[in-house]
Amino acid sequence: MSFITPTDSVHVPALGQGRIMRGWHQCAAVLRSRLGGVSDAAAAPASDATSPRWRDLALRCARATAATTALAVLLGLGVSGTALAEGTRTIHPATGPGSTGNRGVMDLTTGLYAGVARQRQFLYVYAQAGEVILLGSRNRSNGGDIFVYDPQSFGPRGNETIPPTASFSCSSQAGRGTIASRAQELAGPNSADLTGTVTDGFDPCWYVAPSSGIYGVRFTAATSGNQTNTASIADPRISTSLVSAWDVTVRADASSLADLNGRVFTYAWAIYLTANGRVITNNLHYVSNDGFRYRQTFQGLDPNRAVFYANAKGFIDAGAPLYHDLRGNNANVNAGPSFTAGVTAEAPSYPIFFSDVEPTGPNAAEVNRVLTALAIPLAPQQPQLTSPTFVGNAGGYNTTVNSGGVFTFTTLNTLTYEIVIRRGNVLPGADPNHPAGCVDDYDPANVCNRVLTGVALSGNHAILWDGQDNAGFAFPVGSFDFQIVGRNGEIHFPMIDVEGNSDGGPSLVKLNPFNAAEATTVYFDDRGYRTSGGTVIGDLNGHLCGAGNLQVQPTPTHSLTGVDSTDPNLGGSGHYYRYWSGSNDPNSDCNSSANTYFGTAKGLDLWALERSPVVHEPVVIIPPTVGVDVGTMASVTPAVVAGDTAYGSFTFTNAGDTTATGVTYAVTLGNPGVPATCPASVNFTLVPTGVTATYNPAPACTITFTGMPTSLTPGQSLNFNFNYVVLPTNPGPIPLATVIAAANENNDVAPNSANAQTVVAKPVITVGKSAVPSPATLVNIGDTITYTVSVAIANAPLTSTFTFVDTLGPGLTFGSVGSQSPQFTCGGSLTCTLPAGTGIGTYSVTYTATVNAAASGSVANNVTPSGGGGDNPPSCSTCSVTHVLVNPALTLTKSASPASVTQAGDVITYTFSVQNTGNVTLTNVNVSDPLLGALVCTPIASLAPGATASLSCTGNTYTVTQGDIDGNGGGDGDIDNTATASGTPPSGPAVSDSDSAEVTLPATSPALTVVKSESSTGPYTVGQTISYSIVATNSGNVTLHGVLISDANATLGTCTPAQPATLAPGATLTCAATHVVVQGDIDAGSFVNTATADSDETPPVTDTHTVTFTANPALTVVKSESSTGPYTVGQTISYSIVATNSGNVTLHGVLISDANATLGTCTPAQPATLAPGATLTCAATHVVVQGDIDAGSFVNTATADSDETPPVTDTHTVTFTASPALTVVKSESSTGPYTVGQTISYSIVATNSGNVTLHGVLISDANATLGTCTPAQPATLAP
Repeated sequence: MSFITPTDSVHVPALGQGRIMRGWHQCAAVLRSRLGGVSDAAAAPASDATSPRWRDLALRCARATAATTALAVLLGLGVSGTALAEGTRTIHPATGPGSTGNRGVMDLTTGLYAGVARQRQFLYVYAQAGEVILLGSRNRSNGGDIFVYDPQSFGPRGNETIPPTASFSCSSQAGRGTIASRAQELAGPNSADLTGTVTDGFDPCWYVAPSSGIYGVRFTAATSGNQTNTASIADPRISTSLVSAWDVTVRADASSLADLNGRVFTYAWAIYLTANGRVITNNLHYVSNDGFRYRQTFQGLDPNRAVFYANAKGFIDAGAPLYHDLRGNNANVNAGPSFTAGVTAEAPSYPIFFSDVEPTGPNAAEVNRVLTALAIPLAPQQPQLTSPTFVGNAGGYNTTVNSGGVFTFTTLNTLTYEIVIRRGNVLPGADPNHPAGCVDDYDPANVCNRVLTGVALSGNHAILWDGQDNAGFAFPVGSFDFQIVGRNGEIHFPMIDVEGNSDGGPSLVKLNPFNAAEATTVYFDDRGYRTSGGTVIGDLNGHLCGAGNLQVQPTPTHSLTGVDSTDPNLGGSGHYYRYWSGSNDPNSDCNSSANTYFGTAKGLDLWALERSPVVHEPVVIIPPTVGVDVGTMASVTPAVVAGDTAYGSFTFTNAGDTTATGVTYAVTLGNPGVPATCPASVNFTLVPTGVTATYNPAPACTITFTGMPTSLTPGQSLNFNFNYVVLPTNPGPIPLATVIAAANENNDVAPNSANAQTVVAKPVITVGKSAVPSPATLVNIGDTITYTVSVAIANAPLTSTFTFVDTLGPGLTFGSVGSQSPQFTCGGSLTCTLPAGTGIGTYSVTYTATVNAAASGSVANNVTPSGGGGDNPPSCSTCSVTHVLVNPALTLTKSASPASVTQAGDVITYTFSVQNTGNVTLTNVNVSDPLLGALVCTPIASLAPGATASLSCTGNTYTVTQGDIDGNGGGDGDIDNTATASGTPPSGPAVSDSDSAEVTLPATSPALTVVKSESSTGPYTVGQTISYSIVATNSGNVTLHGVLISDANATLGTCTPAQPATLAPGATLTCAATHVVVQGDIDAGSFVNTATADSDETPPVTDTHTVTFTANPALTVVKSESSTGPYTVGQTISYSIVATNSGNVTLHGVLISDANATLGTCTPAQPATLAPGATLTCAATHVVVQGDIDAGSFVNTATADSDETPPVTDTHTVTFTASPALTVVKSESSTGPYTVGQTISYSIVATNSGNVTLHGVLISDANATLGTCTPAQPATLAP
């Protein structure tokens, strides 16, 4: 074992984080145990962590756990890119898998492994016409040669027939093709014409591929200078029997340095390390015929000389996969116990690549070219299994002990099936056949269960079960169930004579699984087994070499439920699965020594698969029926390709509890009515002891027996297995009919007859067509379209010639066939055929056509398939392919807001929306508009087909002018504005589109209005001036000319502008005017004045303005004294009475009256007419009487009246000063002297000495006696 250096890196496939961490912790545990108690692998002391032993363990960890780059860093390992080119620099890159351990040195000897795989390495390389195949070998400068063979049939895969003449030999180019060192090996070739070099590169020999196809390549040994083969990766040696370093690289042309990786493959990797103890750690990459892709990583396998390949069945027993190992007796494993028992090895059939084949990996495009040429689908199909059921001899899912029954099911996209009948839990000692008891599981390896496996292509299947378990004991009475799955992607990896495998493996990763959880799951079984013919190889379910053999078996010995092949610490072992030790390689069968490598002289099988969902159904075992009940069951291969082998089984049983007597049997194979359906001969691989079965071909088509018992004991079964070759002339179907009868049968539950048939499969042909560019891609005139017609053949090879005719439609000119599967023959433009016998697979033709100038709209072509020999004509999906021509187009939508305007000065805002109405992306989409001089829009950088976008613009407004309205938009009443949008397609001139947005103008409506208003303020009196402002306004929407203002009742003053004027809409002509008020205006109550405006475009318009006067008739009267008092009785008071028109209108019928005075002369004579302010004056008099003075005043009211006013009065009061006075004079009216008694007579006179009448005048005299008073008192006395 070699060790990696600090610069080595690890391959880190991307798996789930859970698996990464689980693998890391497992690995850490291993490292801890191996490093003697280091607490964490990543924390090992520097002295340990840098030791080769630690680093090797770390590399194993990183490989197994598929860790990320972070894990590699954690381990202190470098990380590098993928190795380039193809050959030993791919198998053994500078870093990663294959960079450590030993070199897988190419074997050139002619031995045949397992009878199917040649030790001589043969390589294949796919190249297209004009590409260059570059070649190099370590042996080249020492006489070694490299031969290239043009595309042709090379015979059986892995056991190729070397063509007698090579198309090219490297020796024809002197000095070329030598890989002289490891550095040159890693660097790869310089350009073929040496114009380009790579550091440390070698000068290759090279061959230009004359056509597209798969070429053969063969390397030869050196003729001199042999060096001992050390299998050192660092030191490739010259060898006269081997090739240590080799390179096959494809490039586009002679000057190119770009490698087209994924083009090189083989069907059997044959290597010879020339000694044991040399291990390989490299990757190989496989693709199954149904499209599943795998990466295999060796984990230190010690093969010495070995061959590795892959196929669908591994080793074959009765036409089905053996699912066990092959025991041989020599180094080539081509004879030995397994061969003697009828087991054979299936030939290599799946390609092995030396570069990564991940579907999304860096080599995917080139790998896909190869797979297409090999008729392998680029993507697999998921397996499906439906309608599983068990039919027993007692009807339904019931069967009697030891009778078994038939499992029926339908599959799609499958290659094989697996049925496990579960026994369930059995306690130790409960079943004498299984004294140790039984574990309850579905493990196919569980001896208490029964596993049935075999080939199951898409279709209906019937599989016969004999009622026994894996150990050959009958299932007891009870209720059980079975688990069934359909499988595809089944791939077997036989390893012939690999000898040692101390660390286990190899690891396997399915790169395109449907069930990712099982992507790293593998299956194997290194135990002894029983063949279909009944031969036991080794100890059944024990040691493959037999009980007691000392060879150390692999650990574990088997896993039929699957094991994670990437787990480096399986079960805490510190190893991968299936590891074993040893040191001796005797190359003989089962040498019983603990030192003997388990792998020596053996073919070890390993397989992986993709499973359909698991289904469980019941099986019920019932006791024998009462009495005699004989029955039969039969099954055959449901469908077989003509020329292949059909397999069948039938059984006769007594399901009763009483011995059947007088038993007779009859079997027919083939239809005697159609003799061609009867096989020519039949091979019986299983018959009961003492029985001979003979097939009697047409016309009998029967199987007859000798030695068959005429009585069957209860539960006794007679089982037969057979096979035969279905002749190409057999039309099918091939029926199998079995009949049993017993003379004493008395309980007929089990069927007495059984029928099954084998259909001779006919091809199912499906044709499909694709194109590059795809139909969704647009094309231009002059473009080249590459078409690929794929023909998938399923079910069976062609039985007649298949033809397709490709008809090019108008606008296409045929180019040439670029590549085709070798089986195709093509001619013209274009007719291609596949010959009868073309096998199952997918075949393709790639050709070109050019779009010519006649193309319009689209171009199309159509494939018409026919023939092939199927029951139905070839089906064709997407057989008509249409490409639409590039059609750049742009649609502009211009919008205006508002949709209509009413006047000049209104602002219209325009928006621009563009839609890509073509079928290519447009760039730099912009718009221009001659009406909008200031328009600036941000270009749309990219506009996808069908997309719509609005441009962001400034200056996208327009102000309506009067000229627009005056002109009525040119006569149509609209502002018409056309913008143009343009865009740039990927090729060709720019495309454009225009759109107009019409904004409706108002209808032309000439109109003139005039308004006359007072510019002065009233109220007005006679003689005052009323000032007017007369304004004529263009109230329409067009310009008016010759505008004049006139006013018959006013005097016009200045007009602005001067008239006649031209007025725009809304403009005005203003004139001043005056009128002097006359009394008549006021008497009328108002002054009505009309102004007139006129223009050339309108009729005259007028406006009347009325100045109203408030009619305020008023009359006042004033009475005043014209004489001077004071007055006494009898004197005359003179008055002046003046009536004045104090209103603002003339008064008529003005009269003055005075009830208490005498009117004199009136001026003017009354009734009078008085203008405002005029007066009527009358004189009046009144003679004072005592009553006036007594009253204290004389109140006198004058009244004035007119026709227009109510009477008005004025009262004048002449006041008198009231001076009441009373005097009394007492005088003696007698003459005295007087004596007593005498009467003195008095005269007492009381006099009113004032100016007012006195009332209640009394005279009294206390000392005299009043006599008569005149007048009597009390008296009233005037002054």
